[in-house]
Amino acid sequence: MSTNTWPRPNVRPATGRPGSVSAKSLFLRSRKSVAPAPARTPIDRQPIVPPQVTKPRKSCHSDRRDLNRIQKNQENERQQDSRAELADKFSESLEQYRETLHSQAGSGLNAIENNLTRDLEELAVNVEAHFQKLGEIGEPLQKPFVAEALTKAEPDTDASAARTHEVLLQDSVSEFRKLNEEKGNILRRLWEEWEDAQFEIMSLAVELFGKDSISVVQLQIGNIGPGQQERLDDMLKVAEHAYDESHRDHADFRQDLRSFEESMGQISNKAKKTAKEIHDSHVQKKEDEMRQLTNLIRKITED
Repeated sequence: MSTNTWPRPNVRPATGRPGSVSAKSLFLRSRKSVAPAPARTPIDRQPIVPPQVTKPRKSCHSDRRDLNRIQKNQENERQQDSRAELADKFSESLEQYRETLHSQAGSGLNAIENNLTRDLEELAVNVEAHFQKLGEIGEPLQKPFVAEALTKAEPDTDASAARTHEVLLQDSVSEFRKLNEEKGNILRRLWEEWEDAQFEIMSLAVELFGKDSISVVQLQIGNIGPGQQERLDDMLKVAEHAYDESHRDHADFRQDLRSFEESMGQISNKAKKTAKEIHDSHVQKKEDEMRQLTNLIRKITED
């Protein structure tokens, strides 16, 4: 492409220096020239315009669509391949797991079968010995229980001379029943004494705390024996009566104490009033005596 070259005008400034243009001349020239004519390029030096090439736009877009479609198809194929590979791996792992379970179950069943066979063989071999032992055990059980004899060892001072003798079970049972009856009577008596102490504690609580503690005591007792409810009611009535009397005595005592405080207040007020009167009379008497004394001294001094 050819470049346009123009001959530089031989401009001489007012200063007389070659190759320089003054700013003043430029400004003046721009003001004077309102619409300067454009410079014309010679015909032989004008640039050659290249020919316009029209590109097929539709084919470019179709190629891009085909390329995108091919890429998508390749991605889908890769995804399908990865899914198929995962499915193959999963099926292989399932097959291995099935084989492992099958082998473990087979070995376990074989071990159980071997143990069961060995136990059955041992039981079949020793069955006669088992029956003989059972017969030996069942023979003494056929005797009456009361007529059974027990071997009793008696303690001795000499350890080497320990003696043993047989005692009938019937005698031992009778001795045990006798001892049980004696101990039962003792426990029954102790239980009755404990109940008496419990009732006394409850009555004392009612006597101290009043009627409000009766419901609490009844809830804590629960189920009691026959005849004990009437006894408890009688004791609670006595305790309630004692509580009322003590409450009445306390009320009377408070009333007496209040009246005593009132009488003491009156006596104190009277004592204070009497003391004030005595003090006032004493002060008045003293002032009178001092006045008489001053008058007497004044008369003596005047004479």
